Amino acid sequence: MPIFKIKGQVIDITPPHTYNKKNDVKMIVDINVPSFMTEKRMECIPFDFMGANMGMLSTVKVGDYVEIDFELRGRKWIKPDTNEAVRHYNNEAMDIKVIDND
Repeated sequence: MPIFKIKGQVIDITPPHTYNKKNDVKMIVDINVPSFMTEKRMECIPFDFMGANMGMLSTVKVGDYVEIDFELRGRKWIKPDTNEAVRHYNNEAMDIKVIDND
């Protein structure tokens, strides 16, 4: 799967928490990036750090400028009772580096 890169400023880091029936653990890092539509607006983008990748966050703090390598993952599920399509996606982080604000 292709890996994408994005740069932004960390605005929140959640504590570790379970997110499914298997009790897998993740942390979410929210970063602000300029909107592609208008530079005056910032977009908040969440990134999931799962399992061992949570260890990468030990040196990252709110306010840091970072570059994140991530995979965009998604799936479509059809509800059996209504035949309604439900779509889920997440940005699964593969790496994070603190960078200078340039």
